[in-house]
Amino acid sequence: MKRKLDVLSTIKEVDPLAHYNLLVATRKNVEAKRDVYVRAVAALLRSAKYMADPKNADRVAKIASVTGRSPTVAKDALKRFLEIEFWPVRGDGLTRENVEKAIKTEQDLGGIKPGKQPVAYDRLVDPSLARDASALAAKAH
Repeated sequence: MKRKLDVLSTIKEVDPLAHYNLLVATRKNVEAKRDVYVRAVAALLRSAKYMADPKNADRVAKIASVTGRSPTVAKDALKRFLEIEFWPVRGDGLTRENVEKAIKTEQDLGGIKPGKQPVAYDRLVDPSLARDASALAAKAH
């Protein structure tokens, strides 16, 4: 039985600063294994760019069928994920505005207890990883 999907609203329309994916590590781990993290982020950047290229949509949909969805459904889902920039292809997706919005949401929801000082963006985010990963990803092409 075929069912039609009607999208009434997207998360991006409701909350354009929403975050979808995040790589988290301690500073100690990053210092000890920086190259591993840079290579992992570079691979994510290359993957995002590959998935965003329309000429790769059929191949991505075929690969995504391991989820149990048909390539047709996977291809439609890919289009929708790309529309909301689930996988950032321009920048690292960790803008100050996005991260601070996520922190504020956690405060509002009680995930960060009242009176507790949240971690500041500059302490939470290391933009040098994305910068180095972008340079490495660019070399791979």
